[in-house]
Amino acid sequence: MNLIRLVTLFIFCLSVQIATAQDFVSSYKPKNQTEKTVLAKLKALPEIKQHYASRKNPKPDIIIARPYSQSKYYCFQVGFDYGDRFGTNYYLSVNPKTLQVYFEDFSDESRSKSITLVQWRHWRSNPGFNKPHKWVNGN
Repeated sequence: MNLIRLVTLFIFCLSVQIATAQDFVSSYKPKNQTEKTVLAKLKALPEIKQHYASRKNPKPDIIIARPYSQSKYYCFQVGFDYGDRFGTNYYLSVNPKTLQVYFEDFSDESRSKSITLVQWRHWRSNPGFNKPHKWVNGN
């Protein structure tokens, strides 16, 4: 009986690890041309270049989450690797078909909202952007 519980626990832990697999962009090897293109698009963004140039310790990095059944986009956590944890500064996502980049706005009062990179660049310098707010018709 204990052996069955142990095997069940092992299988569960393995499945959770596989289901939540995330990789650091700094060491990630693209699996196909689409991933190469998406990563090139991400790395070419001025915000990402500035992120990597901002400091060396803690190490700037990005976590990549590949598309899966709940999301058709590549999702990225931009932040710093502290060794024992990752501190996320912001989230981006990229549509692999259009290469449109989105910023995940968690300050939207109604829910998390994806806004375009153009909208983010326009609104992030507004003092009210980091306070609770609500997007209405893209504004």
